[in-house]
Amino acid sequence: MNIPTTSAPTGLLRVAIAGLLAITALTGCGGDSSSARPGFISPEGMTAVIATASPDFGSGEVELVDLDTDNMTASGGYHATVSDIAVSSHGQHYYLIERYMTDRVAKIDITNPAVFEWQYSAVSPSDTGSSNPYELIFVNEEKAYLIRYDATTAWIVNPSATTEAEFLLGELDLSAYAAGGAATPRMSAGAIVGDQLFIAMQRLDSSWNPTQDGYVAVFDINTDEEIDTGMGEDGLKGIPLISRNPLGITYRPNLGLLVHGVGNYYTWGQIGGIDRVDPETFAVTQLLAGDQDTGRINHLAVINDNTAYINIYNAYQNASVFRINPATGEVQSEIEEVANTDIRALTADPLGRLWMGDGTLSAPGLRVFDPADDSEVAFIPTTMLPMDITFVVED
Repeated sequence: MNIPTTSAPTGLLRVAIAGLLAITALTGCGGDSSSARPGFISPEGMTAVIATASPDFGSGEVELVDLDTDNMTASGGYHATVSDIAVSSHGQHYYLIERYMTDRVAKIDITNPAVFEWQYSAVSPSDTGSSNPYELIFVNEEKAYLIRYDATTAWIVNPSATTEAEFLLGELDLSAYAAGGAATPRMSAGAIVGDQLFIAMQRLDSSWNPTQDGYVAVFDINTDEEIDTGMGEDGLKGIPLISRNPLGITYRPNLGLLVHGVGNYYTWGQIGGIDRVDPETFAVTQLLAGDQDTGRINHLAVINDNTAYINIYNAYQNASVFRINPATGEVQSEIEEVANTDIRALTADPLGRLWMGDGTLSAPGLRVFDPADDSEVAFIPTTMLPMDITFVVED
């Protein structure tokens, strides 16, 4: 694909609709390696899609990077909007998710990146405020699940809908998981394994603290009925987690479901870590118990069954990246080149390389690392701060 290097018209075919992806969408919730995409032996037709925000967080836009070139550069800015945005992908389409108080989802074909195929609202008349959509989890071209952080229901949607009336197919009720006086369960991520959808919920209390156990709810994607895992407490059907405040969920067949949590950003009373969930028995073990060095896990990027990376929140605009063994939970080394850097996104591309979104105000961009030796192989400057990354491949 040849990506235009000039800025796209910001209002092109945008529709004003009242009112935010893997493993399926390779977002900041964790990526996967080329072993999950058999047949990918070159970067031909691959594009990185980056959600970016201005330094003052007053605006945002999408930038694109063509992977099939020796000199990768970012082109922007497509679809100027608010700063609180994310991206999910499926096939050769990506989905721009406008999150808190904007509450919209738009579909874009990577071969026509300046145009929305559609843009639909993510709120319904029964919602009492912003639904705050987070990501899309895909079953196929005609069915996906929209994770809605500030709502009590996840949506069942049709990504191929040609009208807004056809977009919403149904809802999954998660209201029972709200805890600590909060109105919603704070669903944050999802993954599909076989015929089952797994949705991670933070269950923060009314003061936004992880005083309650996080949970993973499980649904049958054929019936959209919740499955009673037999693991829950107080009448809940889902799976209680050990690590608090889950932010992402990643699946690999030999590892199971890896749910990473950040715990409490301000105290060490509610700790984060990585939990392993068996998708068949629903048993939970803590793979990595967070401590003051590795406790606040913002992102997990899985390269293969023995190599993964975690992005640790140290303080505002200060993060660290560590290499771990996702099979054992062993923390192996720190990536010294980005120590105490403002890393805001972390994922793996389809070729098995590690991508970081560096939000350094003076020089924002994308850092690409080779997991063979943890060396940086590319730095791609971006116009704004990279906040979320996904990848699409032309059909």
